[in-house]
Order: sequence, then C-alpha cells, then structure tokens
Amino acid sequence: MNYDHGALPAILSDIMEDVGLSKVQVGGLGSLVFMGLVTGAAISFVIYGKFSYKLILACTFIGNGVAMTGFISCKNYYVMGFARFLAGVCQVFISTYTPIFVDAFFDRKRKVFWQSTIILGAPIGTCIGYSISGLLE
Repeated sequence: MNYDHGALPAILSDIMEDVGLSKVQVGGLGSLVFMGLVTGAAISFVIYGKFSYKLILACTFIGNGVAMTGFISCKNYYVMGFARFLAGVCQVFISTYTPIFVDAFFDRKRKVFWQSTIILGAPIGTCIGYSISGLLE
C-alpha cells in the first residue's frame, strides 16, 4: 500500500520533466497524500459508524486503485493532486481496519506476528517504492 510513498520521491526529476511541473508543484504532489491521510483520519469514525466494514473496505480498495491509475495516467497537475489526496483518504480506512481484523480473526499466538507485520508494512512499502523506482530510472 505504501509503495507510492517511496516511488514518488525517487522519480521526482522524471515527473518534473515529463509533466512539466515545478519543484513546488512536485512537492505539493508529495504532500497531498499525507493531507489525504489527515482528512481521512478526521472523518473515518463517522464513516465507520454509518456503513458496513465490507462496503467501506471495498470502496477504499477500489478508490485507491482508481487514484493510483489516475495519477500515473494523467499529466494534469490538478488531477494528479486529487489522485494523491484520494489515495491518502483511502489508505486511512485500510490502515485503521487492518489491526481490528487481525485482533478479531487471529488466535493469540499469531496476533503478535501479524500486528508486527502490519506496523512494518509502511516503511517496507516505502523502501520498496524507492528501490524499484531507483532501479527503473
């Protein structure tokens, strides 16, 4: 899930050249995913209170896929920015539900392993993003 957090910084110069963006605009694209995370966190308790977990997760997985596809296939700064923001919003719901899922469905011996794996997911995904983007550049 966090592959894009590491991939974007690793290919900033390519994005600037291909899309014709300034350093400020590219910096904005990098920060919009985190603004989406903050916004999603602020509204997540309301959404979780009104809708089923299955519906929320289905919508956020689809939304995250749409956001990633929109970002990589578009050369319009505003669409790219919206895609980054949407990705952040969607990732909040996935991130907040995963520990609940582990707690509810895994036995005590496996909970610690899976909770640790979840915590490692963000930095590992970011490292993979940096690495793959660096290799492809």
